[in-house]
Amino acid sequence: MEKGKRFKEKKKNNKTRIIILTIILVISIIMIGVNLYYHKSIKNDKELQGILNDNSQAQNTETETQPQEETKTERMIMLEELQKENSDIIGWLEIPNSNISYPVLQGKDNEFYVKRNYKKEYSKNGSLFLDKDYDWSLPSTNLLIHGHNNRGTNEMFCRSYGLQK
Repeated sequence: MEKGKRFKEKKKNNKTRIIILTIILVISIIMIGVNLYYHKSIKNDKELQGILNDNSQAQNTETETQPQEETKTERMIMLEELQKENSDIIGWLEIPNSNISYPVLQGKDNEFYVKRNYKKEYSKNGSLFLDKDYDWSLPSTNLLIHGHNNRGTNEMFCRSYGLQK
């Protein structure tokens, strides 16, 4: 009789071990998936940063001899190239002597670009986007643009004033 009890206890212990190991395996797989997903997000954010750096270098090379109209043309060409990737891109917001120089998008709702980049891929930083209710047929000088406050990275609408690139 005692042998039968021990066998049942061992069988119970083995089931418990299998359940625990299965839980650990599932959690590990989930963590690997999340890390790969975030890695892709970081890669996309770095790609945008490369575009921003190219734009910043174009601004820094601007001299008095270079006509301002030529620089605007270069920026419009860059914007048109981005619009080929995503028709939701409606413009570029740039504030001189600040860290703000990003494409601006307008989606069908005010949630889509909160956690997506200009390529519509996941990005923890999200994008700058114009409020969904802005009516282009009634032009206005007041535009409501949404964006994150990423104080740790000095990106988007950072609360710290006087930040330089």
